[in-house]
Amino acid sequence: MRRRCVLGLALVVAAIFAVVLAPPALAYEIDTRDTSANRSRTFNAFENDIGTIFEIFFTTTTPNEQRRIRGLLKMVMPSTASDVMLVSRHTIFCAPAGSTAIDNQIFGVRNVLRGGSIRMTPRYIFTAAEPGDYHCWMGISTGRPRPTTTNQTSNILRVDWGSYLEATTAIHSSSAQGFAPKEPSPVFGDGKAYDAAVLNWTAPADVSTIAVSGDAYITTCTSIPGSLDPLLDPVVDPVTGQHLCTEINKAGTTVNTRLVVGQRNTAGTGYCQLTYSPSASGRRTLITKDVHHVVLFQSAAVTISTAPDCSRDFKIKVYVKHVSGADLIVHKQGTITAVIPPAPAVMKSRPVDS
Repeated sequence: MRRRCVLGLALVVAAIFAVVLAPPALAYEIDTRDTSANRSRTFNAFENDIGTIFEIFFTTTTPNEQRRIRGLLKMVMPSTASDVMLVSRHTIFCAPAGSTAIDNQIFGVRNVLRGGSIRMTPRYIFTAAEPGDYHCWMGISTGRPRPTTTNQTSNILRVDWGSYLEATTAIHSSSAQGFAPKEPSPVFGDGKAYDAAVLNWTAPADVSTIAVSGDAYITTCTSIPGSLDPLLDPVVDPVTGQHLCTEINKAGTTVNTRLVVGQRNTAGTGYCQLTYSPSASGRRTLITKDVHHVVLFQSAAVTISTAPDCSRDFKIKVYVKHVSGADLIVHKQGTITAVIPPAPAVMKSRPVDS
């Protein structure tokens, strides 16, 4: 009898412990996910290999239905490669099923160092103008920024297991993103700061919590040929047609970034609440000449203040400050903010977005 009581008590305690420690439920279910590579996971960078690695399909049922598109790309460079680094570029495209239009896309680039790996988590909101069938796909392109003359075929990259592309179910209709890929990308240094992907947004009356993200795609000006924006000629800005870096500094760049979510006060003179990610002091990152490109991903869960001096209006941005070293580029084709309330059925729970 004593053993049964002890066992019963243990089960009750375990159940309570599990409830307390259980992670919050995702605000949105995953509608579709592709983890099976559409082609070889090995990209022959020595041949500037390109190709589609993942593709997903889904059906929308209402006009202007929005989906959160998210990817995870884990890329590995073997230690046996002869080059010091190889470049991995990823693009996510979305279009109506049967179409390969590429006007709805987001980019990211990172050099992978020999014997090392990278982990990229691109994400954006896709809006389907009309109900119907759609698809999204992740394209990869590779290359050799600093090629050696020996053992050429050793220079390969491999998409590691666990990588994927996914789409959520339809997200809250008030969701929005700050994304201006058709604007020229700024280049600056000398300790200057820049507010990237600014998004002004008003929270609906029934929304109490929001998931916010802010991602910055940055390049250090350690090489003029490497100062690419992803479109058109690789050394010019796709909007202005001009070279992005005009001066180089081999020391690389130290940059400070943070996601800033400001809830405006009712007087319109400032903010009644500020939320930062990863912190108010930001994240300091050294971008070396070998790494050259980074995409810095930041997220925050925010409870909307109902204080009398707080409005429902928000200003969301990624704050980017040059600290030292070479000038930097903030690539608008991969710098983006987003705000997503939870699904109506879980409106009272804290939203989760990754």
